[in-house]
Amino acid sequence: MRLYLILALLIIVPRHVLSQPAVCDPKLLTSGAKESLSYQLRGERCEGVYTAEVAGESLELVSLLQGKFQFDLQPDVVLEVSAAKAVQGPVYVRAVALPPKTYYRMDSQISSDRAMLWPIKEVLVPTGLNSKDIGIFGWIGPENKKTFVPLKVTQRNISPQTQAGQEQTVFLTVRPSVDVESIYWRWSQVKDQECHFGKWQNLSETPVNAGRRVPIALPGQEGELCVEVKAKAKDIDLWLPLNIRLLM
Repeated sequence: MRLYLILALLIIVPRHVLSQPAVCDPKLLTSGAKESLSYQLRGERCEGVYTAEVAGESLELVSLLQGKFQFDLQPDVVLEVSAAKAVQGPVYVRAVALPPKTYYRMDSQISSDRAMLWPIKEVLVPTGLNSKDIGIFGWIGPENKKTFVPLKVTQRNISPQTQAGQEQTVFLTVRPSVDVESIYWRWSQVKDQECHFGKWQNLSETPVNAGRRVPIALPGQEGELCVEVKAKAKDIDLWLPLNIRLLM
């Protein structure tokens, strides 16, 4: 009897209802902004502005996308977020604000065969955050052991012909929290669960101010990659590391 009931629910309940996102991050404090813009559950996603706690020195990944990310900042616009590669299990999705001292976040999850619908009228339009202000990335696995997956973000009312002509390069974007003198990176394919890196490549010939995002065009290699990035903090003996794995 219980099996019949479960099967009936799977038939009756719409698919999108069965794929709800994880609970909103309890560590994000609500902001002093009006309640309608605060970080909270909004259908398939948790989204909004929040109050940030003081952070230390870091080099963080803020975006991992295949192709361009752009949209019209209009109330009727709905974005579609999908994984650029078929993967097993849920893909966790996170969007963050790129401008310094702008505290916005969106959290959700998708599957390899199902895009997430992201209406922008609730938060992005009233806050004025456009595509240049937003970084977005996805991963599989637990929070403390992420394997990153490139995402695709498209605007629903743009023709397939226009989208097909967009660049398909995968860009990984990093951001230092302090002024840095230089940034280097290197990559390796994963073989037998190990990484065998080549030489470091210089990402920036000039100093990079805190909060500035630095894009990295990733190689068109398929499979699992290791990527290491490091930044030398300005005027102090401190290197900021970033070590990740991702599926291409």
